[in-house]
Amino acid sequence: MKKKIFLKVLKAAGIVLASVILLAVIAGAWFIINPWPKTSGNLSVKGLQAQVTVDRDEWGVPQIYADNPHDLFLAQGYVHAQDRLFQMEVNRRLGTGTLSEVVGYPGLDTDKVSRIMGLRRIAEKSLPMVDKSTKDILDAYCQGINAFIDDNKHSLPVEFTILGFKPAHWTPLDVMSWANMMAMNNGLNYEYELFRAQITAKLGEKLANAALPPWDNSNPLIVPKELEKYQWLNNDKITGVLDMEKAFPGSQTFGWASGAWVVSGKYTQTGMPLLASDVHMSLSMPSLWYENGLHGGGFDVTGYSLPGVPMVMIGHNSSIAWAFTNMNADVQDLYMEKLNDLQNPTQYEYKGKWENLEKQTEVIKIKGQEPVNLELLFTRHGPLINDLVEVTDGDIQAVKNYQPTNGDWSALRRNRWEGAEPVALNWMVHDRCIVIDSIHKLNLAGNWEEFREALRDWDSLSQNFVYGDVKGNIGYQSAARVPVRVKEHQGTVPVPGWTGEYDWKGVIPFDELPSLYNPPTGYVAVVNNKTIGDDYPYNLSYDWFHPGYRARRVNEMLEQLIAKGDKISMEDMRVIQADNYSYADAALWPYVTAVKPKNEVEAKAMEYIRKWNISFDNDSVGGAIFKVWYCYMDRNVFDDELQKANVWGNYYPLKRTEALVELIPDAQNAWFDDAGTPETENRDDMISKSLTQAVDWLSKEYGENVENWTLGRIQTVNLQHQIFGYVPYLKDIFNSRKSLPFSGSPTSVAFAYSYRTPPGRFNIGFGANQRQIIPIGNWDDMQSVNSTGASGHIFNPHREDQMKLWADVKYHGMPFSKNIIEKEAKDILVMKPEK
Repeated sequence: MKKKIFLKVLKAAGIVLASVILLAVIAGAWFIINPWPKTSGNLSVKGLQAQVTVDRDEWGVPQIYADNPHDLFLAQGYVHAQDRLFQMEVNRRLGTGTLSEVVGYPGLDTDKVSRIMGLRRIAEKSLPMVDKSTKDILDAYCQGINAFIDDNKHSLPVEFTILGFKPAHWTPLDVMSWANMMAMNNGLNYEYELFRAQITAKLGEKLANAALPPWDNSNPLIVPKELEKYQWLNNDKITGVLDMEKAFPGSQTFGWASGAWVVSGKYTQTGMPLLASDVHMSLSMPSLWYENGLHGGGFDVTGYSLPGVPMVMIGHNSSIAWAFTNMNADVQDLYMEKLNDLQNPTQYEYKGKWENLEKQTEVIKIKGQEPVNLELLFTRHGPLINDLVEVTDGDIQAVKNYQPTNGDWSALRRNRWEGAEPVALNWMVHDRCIVIDSIHKLNLAGNWEEFREALRDWDSLSQNFVYGDVKGNIGYQSAARVPVRVKEHQGTVPVPGWTGEYDWKGVIPFDELPSLYNPPTGYVAVVNNKTIGDDYPYNLSYDWFHPGYRARRVNEMLEQLIAKGDKISMEDMRVIQADNYSYADAALWPYVTAVKPKNEVEAKAMEYIRKWNISFDNDSVGGAIFKVWYCYMDRNVFDDELQKANVWGNYYPLKRTEALVELIPDAQNAWFDDAGTPETENRDDMISKSLTQAVDWLSKEYGENVENWTLGRIQTVNLQHQIFGYVPYLKDIFNSRKSLPFSGSPTSVAFAYSYRTPPGRFNIGFGANQRQIIPIGNWDDMQSVNSTGASGHIFNPHREDQMKLWADVKYHGMPFSKNIIEKEAKDILVMKPEK
């Protein structure tokens, strides 16, 4: 009897347990799926004046059709929010300096930078300068975002639930602030000025010039005599500035990279220009970019937009196509100031007189903690940045215990730099940022003249644009507001602010910026390279952060195709985008192969290196070994001297590569000596040491069978979520589910850079986060790929459905004609005015 009762109880308990598990699964599924957007059927949307149709293809990419511009951009705001609302929220908070409100103390550094840089202040200053028609677009776009928020208060993306807050309504200032954030990432070089000043002070001008080689050797570094070679930086109490790479991951490593080229129709299979481009930035889940088409109200444009910003940034309309790459223009300078009182300053010196400091207090709210009051001080040159240096005792101890890799270690920082000098940042964007007007005009431009006229308003995000149109014309135009400097001011190191002698003398006129129209070569290629001759009358930049290796390769491949005589195809353009050859590593390769291996495993590794074709392909063993060797060689050459001299900050990876290529012919150069030993080492000692370290690491991580050390095995990509990417347990849910082999290198056309290096495993964190190939005039044949997918919602089928295509440098179609779009549509959403 008892046994029967026991079995009944057990059975009942099993049923209850199964029911609980089932309910938990259903609840979990609902929790995940409930925020997914409605993409088909009918939807009533507040603010619409007429019906709008949203056609989505098999990739979830939307094409929006409306009768008027108000509805078009209201719908774009709504659709952006459907797929990327949490990403938009994070971006908005980056631009407004309010991330700490929702993530707590970890967001404080980010907020401090945003407030000191004045991203929101610039937006408030610039918005009144924007054309009314553009303001109308901003208003409509924000209405669309807000309509979505109101319609989905109980079905927001799961990130909002985890963090415990709901998004506020959007305003045009939020859009403008996010655009300013992009300008900051694009133009940061103030840390580099401090880095160069440090090396000059701590290691001397000879080692500084070797570590930071100028493009023009006849134009040596000028250090202002008033600053005594920055000897104040030798003060041990001055131990660093805020690590921008941690406040804004990816911002300081390369800024923006990219590649873009356009070929005249006389060399193409279509008889019309072909345009190819990709934008290189930090990789994340979801992608920074969002594919969409906008049709109606005078607009007919397709390409890539930024969630949180209306219109299309890169793409084509029915008449022209365009793309851009980082121009690398220097739009920031640091000015050393003299204050009347370092403890409680009220004035600063300028041309022998004392002027009043402008003061402003920013209150930063921090989730779960008391607010932080940030006092900002301004001179005529800009904000004093000394507040970017606060650190705790715990941070100091953590850094002492930290093992630096590849020259990027956490910076020790002190509050207001004890014994330091006040430093003000002058940034061209402080005057204004009305790029949104330029985007508006660019979307509507119909020819070269209108294209150039649109770019006159492109006042930040300094870019090189390539262009093609349906009449067969091609061109290139630089766009930015770049300061005019006196000859003695190269923009390379901090300069005296109190003399007035180094003040900017205006802006380079737009019509005198580099430009080409239908060049005799029949093509234009801009790949972050120097685009001016030494006879150019203005100083665009002393530091071209991207050496010309990739540009050289693109030009070489185009020239080879033209010389061959066969017409250039879309596939040829894809092959160029996928090219993994590296001229930088080709310059290093002979010196590596000349070194004698120490043991049998090293001998096998050297055999693969000697057979290597200098291309970082996924199946390459030689490329994998060389990559690991380079990481150790880079560290062994530079980091010992930098650490011994307490040089802090971010030594840009490509500058290190450029320096090593310049140094390696000189076997006895002082940089090759190991500062930690009594002996004097040379180049070959460092090469041999690095090879041993590389082989040991590869053997430990991947076994001793050298033939298994393929690049695709050691170099992969897993994309991190903006907020939860490194949070235990959550990262397993919010990061990409895929980890894919990823070819390329930082000096290949197919750009690939890993923030993690041995002893950690490589994971590509910076590269092309979108690609496009546009056959001008044959718009329906456009090829496109995003690094993730349209959706930002976890487990949504369109969250990472393009990731494998992207990693393999393949594409999907991006048609333009309405009949084809409708025919291929998988989901059709009809938005109707709210009754």
